[in-house]
Amino acid sequence: MVKRYASLLLVLTGIHVQAQVPSFMDLRDSDGSLVNGQFLTVIGSSTEFSLYKAVSATLVGGEPRVVNVRRYEVDVQPGTFNYFCWGQCYAPREAGQTAIWTASAQDALLLEPGQTANNFSAYHMPGGLVGNSTYRYVWFDTALPTDTVWCDIQFRAIDNVGVQELRASANLGVFPNPSRGGDVQFSLQLRNVDQALDLVVFNALGERVRTITVRPDQLNARLATDALADGLYFASLLRGGTTLATQRFVVSGR
Repeated sequence: MVKRYASLLLVLTGIHVQAQVPSFMDLRDSDGSLVNGQFLTVIGSSTEFSLYKAVSATLVGGEPRVVNVRRYEVDVQPGTFNYFCWGQCYAPREAGQTAIWTASAQDALLLEPGQTANNFSAYHMPGGLVGNSTYRYVWFDTALPTDTVWCDIQFRAIDNVGVQELRASANLGVFPNPSRGGDVQFSLQLRNVDQALDLVVFNALGERVRTITVRPDQLNARLATDALADGLYFASLLRGGTTLATQRFVVSGR
């Protein structure tokens, strides 16, 4: 594991226990729980394209503020990638490449008292590696950088035997690859599947760009690429949110 600034985070971020109560912002989990200064855990399969956690941020107090976000690598696994969304989704960076990563100043948000920003999400891309990676995310007032609120998010990528068995029961092929200006076709080999699946296409940022419903007896599927930008994409067969198979492909030739 690559450890970055773990013992200095409180100093670097200007976070003090007193600053957390009260805070200028309320951070909340997807279930509405207050998570200011909390340690959050996300568990998922190492074979997933990306693991993610969404956190909402509500401005409290009596005056508007311009708020931005900074990410610290606390203890991250080499060979993995990570990124986050705030204002926009940033391109993935390899673990250790950017120990301290601040969202662009142009993406800072002007929030009114009581206004909630729901556009933050943290992503970890395990790339098939089993292990834990921990990040600290800090929201701060750009006019008062020491006025902060934070939470830690640990992503636990596990070797899920059940998922591995499911992956072995499904094969996904893609051709032509690169597409060279034409549509992409997928060949499907499904075993022990008795329900419809989702064939989901993600771009390189992990954003879902297309979903195709696949029947259990279906042998192939087609993806029109005329509305897709050139670049790297990932296609995943999902059953109830579980990944059965994933293939990467390239759209090119525009």
